[in-house]
Amino acid sequence: MDGLIRRGFLSVARILLMDGNFPGLFGFTQQPFRVDQVRMERKMKWVPVTAVLIAGPAFAQSAELESACTSVARNFFMTETLNVGVVQSFPELKPPGVRFKYSERSDTKKAEMSDTFDCEFDQPNPITKLLRFCVSRTCYSSDQEDGERRRRFEEMQLLMQRGKSARK
Repeated sequence: MDGLIRRGFLSVARILLMDGNFPGLFGFTQQPFRVDQVRMERKMKWVPVTAVLIAGPAFAQSAELESACTSVARNFFMTETLNVGVVQSFPELKPPGVRFKYSERSDTKKAEMSDTFDCEFDQPNPITKLLRFCVSRTCYSSDQEDGERRRRFEEMQLLMQRGKSARK
């Protein structure tokens, strides 16, 4: 019985101390804590909105497009690894495409990457044909007047086809 009284007393004491109108220990009120709680609740209302805005662009990403474009970039630079930074893919556009920042040096931080690589494909799923790719401001496609650029584009298309047939 003594334990029940003690628990009841502690419960009543907690309720009274948590109420902003009752002076707490040493005559201090609990009001500042209540104000901080209201401020925190106001700030927390923005968390879901912020999360949607930050995560929103990621919902439209296409892993297959991104993988194909990074493969084209690795083949173009003739390297096994490529330091890839921020990647944006646009599967809903006509033609679907990918753009990403990259560095050929492995120690470069994502924020310091300034070179871009772009790819355009005929369709998002399944990818059957590379239409064009650009390294910074230099673009390569089948309709290039420059024979060297057209040849590099044809090489990348051929390497993509070989990669597909090797996976089958």
